[in-house]
Order: sequence, then C-alpha cells, then structure tokens
Amino acid sequence: MKTTVLPIQALRPHERVRYMNVLIVLWSVWRTGTFTHPILVDKESGTILDGHHRYFACRLLGCSRVPCYVTDYHADTRITVGSWRPEYVVTKELVTQHAQSGKLMPHKTSRHFYPELPSTHFSLDSLLLKNDDNRV
Repeated sequence: MKTTVLPIQALRPHERVRYMNVLIVLWSVWRTGTFTHPILVDKESGTILDGHHRYFACRLLGCSRVPCYVTDYHADTRITVGSWRPEYVVTKELVTQHAQSGKLMPHKTSRHFYPELPSTHFSLDSLLLKNDDNRV
C-alpha cells in the first residue's frame, strides 16, 4: 500500500460516525499539530475503508488534503471485510456501493482487516486550506 496525500473531495465515506469520536480525533490532531494515521482508501473509487472519524475531523479542521494509504481494494486479497453488527452481511461490493451512492451505513457496520500499517507524521499546517485553495 502506498502512502500519499489526496484532496479531501476525492474521498467517499461509506458509513456514519459517532460525533464524539470525531471530536476526540479533532482535538488530538489540533493539539499535536500532527496527523499520524493515514486513512485507508480504495484507489479506484476513493472509498474510505478505514478512518472515517479521521476524515470527518479533517473536514472540521478545514483540511484540503488528507494523508492516505491507497490500495486496490477489490484486488488486494490481504484486505477482507466483515461486520461489527450481526444483523449485517458486509462485502467489498456493498462498501463501495454505499460510498458511491452517498447512502451511508450506520456507524461501526463494516470491519476491515488488513496488514498493519506504519504510523507517519504529516503536519496539520501542510493539510490545511490555503487562500488559493477551493473550499470544501
């Protein structure tokens, strides 16, 4: 998986979040000035696989760019998906469909399993909107 910085507009969430968790992430990033855990994203669709709370925290902070691990979700057999909720059967196709349609699953529906990814350090300042950037 490759680490890169993507425009926040290119990312597509597939499930809702708990806003208290978003605020906790937001506070941590703002306090330290550092983003250390990139979001896991499908390179073809922009679907967020892991990192929804980080994504929404970045939106609230005014970031125009977000650090991401980019993967070929459907081809990468190291990535599997299940569900935190017994009443849901979650597949890769279902995750992508929800992201593309904008109809988000309830929070903590999908559970992705993938190889451990290293922490990185991106300064918050490098991710924030600049005067010449388009607003989100």
